[in-house]
Amino acid sequence: MASVFDTITVPGKIFLMGEYSVIQGGNALLAAVKPGFSYVRSTGFVFHQESPVAKFLKDRPLDFSISSTGLGAGFGSSTAELVAAACFLENRFPESTSLWNWYRTIHPEASGADLVVQMDALAKGRALFKYGVGETTACEPTPILEHIHVFSVPSDRKILTHEALKRERKSLDLSRANAWVEELRNTLESDDVSRLDVLSDWADWLKQLGLESAFASEVRYAFQRCPNVAGVKGCGAGLNDVFLVAVHQNELDSRISDLALRFGLKDLGPLSDLMWSPVT
Repeated sequence: MASVFDTITVPGKIFLMGEYSVIQGGNALLAAVKPGFSYVRSTGFVFHQESPVAKFLKDRPLDFSISSTGLGAGFGSSTAELVAAACFLENRFPESTSLWNWYRTIHPEASGADLVVQMDALAKGRALFKYGVGETTACEPTPILEHIHVFSVPSDRKILTHEALKRERKSLDLSRANAWVEELRNTLESDDVSRLDVLSDWADWLKQLGLESAFASEVRYAFQRCPNVAGVKGCGAGLNDVFLVAVHQNELDSRISDLALRFGLKDLGPLSDLMWSPVT
């Protein structure tokens, strides 16, 4: 059978809200973002033997390699590799439920939310999702996303997700967590930038539970002292991979830019500009 996919680009992802609670079966909001991770059929490339894609391809005849690392680590690179492998093997977009079930058998400590969102974004061209236990509901991007700026963290500051998830942690109150997710979803549908302080509220709550890294807390508190900042949170394990900084005015002022430089953060621009589309 001829190959339908000789090359493929899989979107990255950002947890807007729901880290940790989603592992217990709670809801989350995620964005699929560009530029994505690109892959090509080839020979001679070896993935890390402990990576999900290496385990998935064990005893399966497939060779492919990475041609572009997109936004880099912290944006769903390991699950993007898995999605690409499934596409190459099946010569079609993979069925999300079966791949999610397989992934959860090898990583029961993870939610698989990033995997499902990346698959659904790739197959359907959508970019904003509410996630709950292996299923997604697409949401419409709104103008308020222009006020949420995305900053990436230096690679040496990132926390390995699967290592972090294996550590002991306190159980979260899912009703409270889901209420915050719904509050952010409602806020994204409004024009009230001041309500984006829910980002800081979520991060404060996770900090009280010992789930925010010391670096993430330092960065967040520094940004929160800026008058133009409505709310801020880190994303991912330890809230330490990516930072979302919601601003009252669309443009970043010099104080915010200076803080980003101080912490070695890279300004990727407003979330509205990063939202995934089929052509990237």
